[in-house]
Amino acid sequence: MALIANLIENNLDLARCSVNAVSLRYFTSPHAPPTLTGNQQLRAAYVAFNARDIDAALALMTADVAWPKAFKGGFVRGHEEVRAYWTEQWSEIDPHVEPVDFYPEDDGRIWVEVHQVVRDLAGAVLADESVGHCFSFSNGLIEAMEVGPLPPSGRAIITD
Repeated sequence: MALIANLIENNLDLARCSVNAVSLRYFTSPHAPPTLTGNQQLRAAYVAFNARDIDAALALMTADVAWPKAFKGGFVRGHEEVRAYWTEQWSEIDPHVEPVDFYPEDDGRIWVEVHQVVRDLAGAVLADESVGHCFSFSNGLIEAMEVGPLPPSGRAIITD
């Protein structure tokens, strides 16, 4: 069990470093997109989301990113709307999302199997389930995310 905990912590440390490196590069040179692979970029985005580091997460997204309001329904577009949505969401619930597997699509999108645990602000579990997130990219940045069914089993998994 300690080995598993160490592996998880090492992966989180790597993802945190990726988020910090991307944020530093983005904010010092906003015209230079991150140089992470899609898998690494998505891991960094999930770490930033779980750490409630909105700026680091937004640094991985296009300025006009389309993001689902899974908690409320509908979509938001752009950094400021995503920021406002997440701020509102986190004032009402405490979601935690961990990527499990990554599945590439022929069109460049990446499906992610995610383990999602949602708690109320007192810590009671409201949901503990696996969900699918589908990401599309533009110029090396996340352009859109959709929530959908889990990818079919037996598909290729990105392992980088």
